[in-house]
Amino acid sequence: CPFCREPMPSVAEMHKLTQRRIEANDAVAWQARGMDYTMCDGSFPQDKKKAIKLWYRAAEFGSINAHVSLGHAYANGEGVEVDTKKAKHHLEIAAMGGSDTARTGLAHLEGRARSYRRA
Repeated sequence: CPFCREPMPSVAEMHKLTQRRIEANDAVAWQARGMDYTMCDGSFPQDKKKAIKLWYRAAEFGSINAHVSLGHAYANGEGVEVDTKKAKHHLEIAAMGGSDTARTGLAHLEGRARSYRRA
């Protein structure tokens, strides 16, 4: 690690550290574990429905990134049915929290709806 001058932990060690943070109800850890279930790196099975559940938990603890992930999932039907209303809800929360990614996502939703003035 460039900051603490310690060797970087292995993937298994990182998962253990994340699990400890999840047990402490850390929103970032819940979000990260949800992302683990969307990646294809082999450390977790790809399970987008499980990722959605984890992102909801992270959002309950205040994770803006979880709201972004939920918004994109609902907008694109990844692990859930396409639901523009829910997508917009989560992206608006994230945008109000300062996420540029969420603002871009909202613009894409408005573009799909042909609301070019709002986009």
